[in-house]
Amino acid sequence: MNEPAGKTSALRLAAAWIVVTIPLAWGVYQTAIKALPLFRGTTATATGPLPLSPGGPGTAPSPRQGAIGRSRGA
Repeated sequence: MNEPAGKTSALRLAAAWIVVTIPLAWGVYQTAIKALPLFRGTTATATGPLPLSPGGPGTAPSPRQGAIGRSRGA
């Protein structure tokens, strides 16, 4: 009725490897696709590269930026 403990059929073993290998291969493929822009110097976003701050690259935005809704001098 039942197979002895420790013995697995070749078909079952092959099916288990397929169940594990297909998602693993898909994940490796997706990782490689998303990592390629890092080596090319581009971004992987659909909208393109991130906008630079008004002062140019490497500068922080001024404290007044993003102060929407605050009153001045109060």
